[in-house]
Amino acid sequence: MIVIVRAAVRRDLNKFLEIVNHFILKKSDTDSTETGNLSNPHLSGNWQVIQLGGKAIDAAQMAGRPPALEFFPAEGYFQGYGGCNRISGKMGATANTLYFGMVRSTKMACPELETESELLHALTNGSYDYAFDEQQLVLSKEGETRMVLRKVAR
Repeated sequence: MIVIVRAAVRRDLNKFLEIVNHFILKKSDTDSTETGNLSNPHLSGNWQVIQLGGKAIDAAQMAGRPPALEFFPAEGYFQGYGGCNRISGKMGATANTLYFGMVRSTKMACPELETESELLHALTNGSYDYAFDEQQLVLSKEGETRMVLRKVAR
């Protein structure tokens, strides 16, 4: 707790968020009655982003392939492809909420970065209620759908 206060006092926001995220993930990992099962087999695996911010993603306009994420909830991280760059970061899950930490990304130049930028913004330090609808994962906040992903084979 002292480390958190020191980081906050020094205004080292990134370090502070990293420490808080670590404690949230550590608590989630050990308190299964409150947080649900982090190794939820429905969350694990590959997901293609098919809707973002209320708009369908047009795969034909992407530089190669559409954005996709692979979740490893038991290990507390995700990785994927934003539409141009490889992305990764920390994640956590409770029975009905997904949490994302800071997102890392490669820095390749591509003609279309709008969708990727929107995805990175949505994921970075985001938390969403989640629900499954057949082979889709629906992420929402305050009752509004923010992202829809479709389960895909690797």
